[in-house]
Amino acid sequence: PLSYMIGELSTTLLAEFICSRDHAHTCKFLFHRDNRSLVKVGQIPTIADIQIGEIKKFRKILNNENSGEFHKALGLSAHGVGIAAFVYLRRVLERLVVSRSEKALIENAIEKAKFDGARVGDKIQMLKGYLPDILVENKKIYSVLSKGIHELNEQECLNIFPAIRDLM
Repeated sequence: PLSYMIGELSTTLLAEFICSRDHAHTCKFLFHRDNRSLVKVGQIPTIADIQIGEIKKFRKILNNENSGEFHKALGLSAHGVGIAAFVYLRRVLERLVVSRSEKALIENAIEKAKFDGARVGDKIQMLKGYLPDILVENKKIYSVLSKGIHELNEQECLNIFPAIRDLM
C-alpha cells in the first residue's frame, strides 16, 4: 500500500509515493501539465533502477560477462528499446547453453556430434539438469528471442520482455 503527497510548482506537478511499511522507500514522479494534458517527465528511482534490482535473482547462474549483458538488456528495456534488449538476452542464453554444455560434455551427459547438430531448443532440452528447470520447461525461449530480433516491433518486444526476463 502506498500513501501519496502531491505538490505543485507552476505548471509542474510533483507526486511522491511513500511506502506505508518503510517510509524510506519512496517514488517521486514529475509531471508537466498544460490546459489539455498531463505528461510524466521524470521519476526517481528510474524504471531502469527498479529493474536492475531484478538481476540479483539471476546472479547464481550468470557469470560476469552474462551478468553485464543481462544488465544492459534490463536497461534497454526500461528505456523503451525492446529489440536490442532481446539481442542481449539471446546472447546471454546462447553463452549459458555453451557453458553448461561444456560441463555436460566433460561428464559425458551429452554426445558432442548430436548436440552440435541440434537446434537451440533441443540443446536446452539435452541440458536438463545443467540449466534451470524453468528454462528447460520453456525451451522455446530462443525461438521467441529470435522472432523478436527478426520480426517483432519495439513495442511487441517490450510487451514480451518481462516474461522472457523471468525465464532466464
